[in-house]
Amino acid sequence: MPWIFVEELADDVVTIKDSEAHHLLHVLRAECGNELTLFDGRGTAATAVVTAMDRRTVRCTVQQFIPEVSAPNPMFSVAVSPPKGDRLRWLVEKLTEIGVDSLLLMQTQRTIVNPREAKLDKLRQTVIAACKQSQRPRLMQIEPVRSIAEIISASAGSASQLVIAHPSVSASRPADVSAGQRTCLMIGPEGGFTDAEVEQAVNAGAMPAQWSPGILRTETAAIVFATILLENLRTARE
Repeated sequence: MPWIFVEELADDVVTIKDSEAHHLLHVLRAECGNELTLFDGRGTAATAVVTAMDRRTVRCTVQQFIPEVSAPNPMFSVAVSPPKGDRLRWLVEKLTEIGVDSLLLMQTQRTIVNPREAKLDKLRQTVIAACKQSQRPRLMQIEPVRSIAEIISASAGSASQLVIAHPSVSASRPADVSAGQRTCLMIGPEGGFTDAEVEQAVNAGAMPAQWSPGILRTETAAIVFATILLENLRTARE
């Protein structure tokens, strides 16, 4: 059953427009009577049936709202120095699929890429597509670029637990994390964090982590460490 994103999902009759309607009409070749799952990106989902369509819209009738599985609480974020080109799109897709709540784009001393708002809009479309693929009812949020100092300060101020992944730190795997706190994972650029940036994060309470042996690309490191930490958090909640 295909998943379709809609801006609002509160009424029994929903009209699907724009790119989602185009996908239904011209890619999935939807017909009246077809069943699908609607979701609003905020945790609400429902099964529905197609009841009418024209060249640009598809009308559906909701059959049953799906009870929301509680969102991971507290939030898990990844702060990353954006990699180049299509690697950023790939990273957004995979972080969404594995269940990251928020992506913080981070400016470090060695960061090269600085995505503008138009790029961020395209990345948000990638999030929607990844949610449909993984059947995730909540969209991963993408925050505009902020400095590493701002991210460290915000995490310290909100009592978040901070994890910094860096090849030179004295840790082989992410340290144990508490299920009762917000968690932010920091991933540096291709050239890595500077010694001063690592020191700043550790002095603010960040837990160091590294992958041994070898050094991972930015996007690989983000997926690897996020997966490990998310599993640690799930285990801690049980």
